[in-house]
Amino acid sequence: MLPEIAHAAAKPTRGNGAEIATSANGEVVLLVDDDADALWSLAKALEISGFVVETAKDGAAALKRADALKPDVVLLDISMPGMHGDEVARELRKREWAAATRLIAVSGWSASNQQSAVDRDVFDRFLSKPIGINDLLAAIAATRAK
Repeated sequence: MLPEIAHAAAKPTRGNGAEIATSANGEVVLLVDDDADALWSLAKALEISGFVVETAKDGAAALKRADALKPDVVLLDISMPGMHGDEVARELRKREWAAATRLIAVSGWSASNQQSAVDRDVFDRFLSKPIGINDLLAAIAATRAK
């Protein structure tokens, strides 16, 4: 087993050693990012963790995929060419089927600068790149509790 895969398959824990509740139960996650490497690595980590994962490389494709999938979680890159992640999120929130969909904003910009620009009315959480699998799983789990 490759070290990266072995590490990703390990039970995630918080810094104090407490396990993070990560039961995916086949939840569908739509990953949206124009960075192919980020898209691939996050998709693989989530698949290993038991999620059903679909991807899109831009906002228009994300809306089309989301309408077809009706995902449980959408992980949206904020700074994409064309349609900005905030725009995609606002469009998703207009859809009746998406009322319970959890939206997580993702950005490579510094957390303090980007978080202030993210529309908090449409997103449930914010993550800064690079995203560790433990942080990602914890954010998804926290949105379940809402």
